[in-house]
Amino acid sequence: MSSTKELNKSWHYKQFLIAAVLFLFVGCIEKSSLEVSSNKVKKSENLNVTVSNIQIINHQIVLTGTHLDSVTTFNVKEGATVTNLQIESKSATSIVANTLMNVTFAAGKIFDFILSSASASSTFTINFSLCDSTLGGKAFDCLTTPLDKQVLSYDQVSGKWMPRDVNGLSYIGTFDASTGANPAIKPAGQYYIVSVAGDIYTSSVILGIGDWIVSNGTIWQKIDNSTVITSVFGRTGVVSAIKGDYTLTKLADVDVTTITPLSGDVLKFDGTNWVPGVVSGGGGGTVTAVSGTPPIASTGGATPAISISQATTTTDGYLSSANWNTFNNKEPAITAQGTTKFFRGDKTFVTLDTSLVPENTNLYFTDARAIAAPITAPTLTNSAIATSDTIQVALGKLQAQLNNTLSLALTGLSTATSSAITAADSILIALGKLQAQITTTDGSYVAKAGGSTLAGTTTLTGVINVSTGLGRITVVDSPAIATDVANKAYVDNATSLQRPSSYSPSCPTNYISVPAIPYYPGPSFCVMKYEAKTGSNVVAATTAAAGTPVATINRNNARTSCRLIGAGYDLISNAQWQTIARNIADQPSNWSTGTAYSGELNRGHSDGTPASKLAASTDNDGCSGTGQTCSDVVWDSQRRTNTLSNGEVIWDMGGNLLEWVSDNNVISQGAGDYTSMLNAGDNKQIRYGNDQFCGTPTVSPYCGMGFGNVGGTSGAVLRGGYLSDGDLAGVFATLMNYTPTDTDAAVGFRCVFIP
Repeated sequence: MSSTKELNKSWHYKQFLIAAVLFLFVGCIEKSSLEVSSNKVKKSENLNVTVSNIQIINHQIVLTGTHLDSVTTFNVKEGATVTNLQIESKSATSIVANTLMNVTFAAGKIFDFILSSASASSTFTINFSLCDSTLGGKAFDCLTTPLDKQVLSYDQVSGKWMPRDVNGLSYIGTFDASTGANPAIKPAGQYYIVSVAGDIYTSSVILGIGDWIVSNGTIWQKIDNSTVITSVFGRTGVVSAIKGDYTLTKLADVDVTTITPLSGDVLKFDGTNWVPGVVSGGGGGTVTAVSGTPPIASTGGATPAISISQATTTTDGYLSSANWNTFNNKEPAITAQGTTKFFRGDKTFVTLDTSLVPENTNLYFTDARAIAAPITAPTLTNSAIATSDTIQVALGKLQAQLNNTLSLALTGLSTATSSAITAADSILIALGKLQAQITTTDGSYVAKAGGSTLAGTTTLTGVINVSTGLGRITVVDSPAIATDVANKAYVDNATSLQRPSSYSPSCPTNYISVPAIPYYPGPSFCVMKYEAKTGSNVVAATTAAAGTPVATINRNNARTSCRLIGAGYDLISNAQWQTIARNIADQPSNWSTGTAYSGELNRGHSDGTPASKLAASTDNDGCSGTGQTCSDVVWDSQRRTNTLSNGEVIWDMGGNLLEWVSDNNVISQGAGDYTSMLNAGDNKQIRYGNDQFCGTPTVSPYCGMGFGNVGGTSGAVLRGGYLSDGDLAGVFATLMNYTPTDTDAAVGFRCVFIP
């Protein structure tokens, strides 16, 4: 680094010279007193940082500013050369940086300081002008115009570095003094710098590299500017050590005169000097043999080869790097936990719970499964059940006892008493009373004319006719006041014993009622208003507006999840899906024109924006989450709600997720096509299409009904559409490429309930 340097010459000539000011920044070397600073505030336009001051202190660059803790990379660029600086430390207000190679900052040069983060960068253009800098904490006088051959010198009065003369010294080049020849005399003040050591004036002036010789107009005078050894042991030139140059007596702290050394003595320190003496504890000696204790081995003798073998499973030895890595990578000690905890694959202790351990083929025992387990050919043993019996053995014993009881003759049965049975009656008396009440001739009771079995077209006396083919009597909910006379008259005059189409069952929370339609036989039913939000083969399904729907569940587990809710619950069937879809298609409010079968049906969340399944909302916010705007009265193709004929509103029948139905299909229905283009009367149209046709069935979006991919034979059926299916989605869309055990993030389900 540049500084004013005192020049001493042998003829008592002293001068101070500053030849130039050069700013040299070198990383990782001795510290310097040079400080260069710039106080111009600079504000970044990209990275949100400012730089208010730049200093070079002790060979390090120090930046002062704001938001500097966001900087991760610091580069310096001059022209095409870019140098990376290593950030030693940083805070919000400062950065201290160093470099692994020399970087020269010359006064007047322009440099770019480039500060970067992971996502942005900013460039600060710096001109290391002396006018903006300090040297030793002192500023430069830039108001005084320098003259030729002047140098900078510190002026204590002004407190600044100022341009001044140096007594007329003028550098004229380098000088090779190895020839011993004197250079030609030059005008006073001109000087050479010695580049090759030697002498002038017949060896009377010895010159080293870096020395100056200055002309006074008559002779050359030396300015000693180097450290030169003039002689070694009285010898000059290239000196090599010879015997006798170095002896113990030449060492200041060695005393071999007070005590005369003897053979075998060594030098021992007595606290002041090194003096001759013997080795304590037996003196000197020689090694005659070296042995080793396993796993250390020695070849023996005075100069043995010492070795150690690698350890094995039975022999001690050194540990190889491979074995070290093996041991070093072992798991740490496991802290004991409670007896209800187990160590899981993610290295955490959790409570053992059936929700954490998949069943696979080893199913958990549950009440529902025990109740549903089939009884296979129980052994009938006419004896009392015992606490050690299995359910099957116990049922076999009960059936055997019941069979034995039923085979007993009712000897002594009397049907003369037509009255209610009491707790005091025996079985024989109770049966007689019951039979007497049944056979009592009264128009208010149902009596079977002839025989004890109701079958075929047998007429129940005066009350109900069972027609051929119906096979059952379904009790209607009317009339409201079911007196004997009113009920008899209603049943006698009813044209059908099935529940009427207007019947609306009472549904659970978050389920809606769906009216039956003639084409798909079956009663009215309840269906989840929203797609199932939770459920698995061990967890009962739930549904609500909040939360995204559950997916990645196979058809069989979805059906189990529905049935776990309770009696009457099941996975929606294809006929029930068709009942809902055809009801939707018949309602004008579900069509873009407000007229049924004109324009297109809304398909729900199906345009892929956003690319994620959505939660539901209130019924007047049918476009919730889609980025579109609609309501219960404003239509949009992405509206996720449809209204049924009874005013009920159902969500996501046409998009969001594909949904399982309970039906199996292993027979191809032929080539797929848009539902609007299916031929009337063919099997595809009957099972998966609509019974009416729209105005523009062959033009996209194909009336919004969806695509029927019905050619698959994998066994399972999916309905509706996925969130990115576009015009393939719709309430009539069908997909048959999945097996009942497949899972997919695009597939969910919903349950039905029949009261």
